[in-house]
Amino acid sequence: MTERDELHMLKNMKAPMAALLLFATSLSARGVRNSDFRTATPAELAMQSVPFAPGVPAVVLNWIQRRDDVAMYESEYLRIKVLAPEGKKYGDVEIPYISQWTGAVAFEARLTRPDGTIIPFNGKTYDKLAVRFGSIRVMVKTFSIPDVQPGSIIEYCSEVGLRYTPMHYTFTLQRDLPVLSAMLWIHPVNDPWLIDYRRLPQDVKKTKTRDTFQLDIQNIPPFEAEPYSLPDRELKAVAHFFYTDRDLKLDTFWLDKGRAWTPIIEDFISGDVAPIHEAAQQAIALATTPEEKLRKLYAVAQRIRNLDYESDKTEAEEKRLRENRSAQDVLRNGYGHSIEITRLFIALARSAGFEAHAVCIGSRRDGFFTKTLPSASQLDDEVALVRLDGKEIAIDAGTPMAPFATLAWQKAPVPGLKLQKKRDPEWIETPGLDATCARVVHKVALRVAGDAITSPGALR
Repeated sequence: MTERDELHMLKNMKAPMAALLLFATSLSARGVRNSDFRTATPAELAMQSVPFAPGVPAVVLNWIQRRDDVAMYESEYLRIKVLAPEGKKYGDVEIPYISQWTGAVAFEARLTRPDGTIIPFNGKTYDKLAVRFGSIRVMVKTFSIPDVQPGSIIEYCSEVGLRYTPMHYTFTLQRDLPVLSAMLWIHPVNDPWLIDYRRLPQDVKKTKTRDTFQLDIQNIPPFEAEPYSLPDRELKAVAHFFYTDRDLKLDTFWLDKGRAWTPIIEDFISGDVAPIHEAAQQAIALATTPEEKLRKLYAVAQRIRNLDYESDKTEAEEKRLRENRSAQDVLRNGYGHSIEITRLFIALARSAGFEAHAVCIGSRRDGFFTKTLPSASQLDDEVALVRLDGKEIAIDAGTPMAPFATLAWQKAPVPGLKLQKKRDPEWIETPGLDATCARVVHKVALRVAGDAITSPGALR
């Protein structure tokens, strides 16, 4: 399984909050190497509102993000002034980390009372398993700072050791609270790099030295999410950091990524052809036209349990799920993630004589694909491209109950790399949706007795 596959599945999994494993520890908070704690000024203690964000329950006085790829750590410091009772919730702190990708989590925390008295945090912390998939374990370290009240100032700094340096990472520079002062500090390794900014406020200072880069921002407004709006990633202020080749050419970058993905995805699709062929032939036995055959194969793929759309699972339930290493595994296990189900459909279509290809697309679910940003993680989903009656059609087998040859809105129209075994990848754009796709209704007739369904009906 590729890192791209794992990231896709991680994006689509819900955190099993109903069944988190909770490990209580009695350890005191451990120190961090950059302690940014500071004494509250009289003006900060007296602060009751924010002129450019009236009515907010709290305000971030200071926010510092550090990334050191030489010393291999990243840290975050937050200093929050509580202005109203609703702001007391910010005393409940969660620090997410991926245990396989990071080292130990260290932190320090304290509370400044309205009268200026400083109370260090020496309470218990908890490590919760939020999401597990294969080798990935997303953990959350939590703790609650006691006695938070309006007028208090919450301070904490967390530090996470890094096991490796990714080629690209994104810093979010906007929160749900107003930020009076923010700093982003990066210490890259000695490689070519670039940084791309999106939607930064006007009051910004950029400082670049021989070894480090620093961004200072003042008075960042709170981010307010709106229903039916663009993805948050397209609205918040962000900074994208990349390590690059000295002679980076974007067309070559994307082609190289496609070439690297092709054999991995093809190995997954090809696998053991015998059970795939048997399932395909059984499905199309009574079909008389190519389209009817393709619809039958699509129905086989749609019957696979889609793990991306299932409810949260306990760790024990996750452990019982076997990893899919091929289309044959998806068929045998009867479950898979969206991209695995799409690859199974491609395998079935090929076995029945259709020309079919995987297309790595930039889904619109979390943001919009930008070709000028050299980050392969943007191509985070897949659809199938199948030749039917001389025309190529896009098939979305990875979306449950999607009508045949209709893509989910997140996948249409979006750019994608069509992967081909003996040819270079090529850019395509998935087809858009017409007005007839604006509303899709599924109906099922059920007979219910108490809490049980006694007579399941056919879904239409």
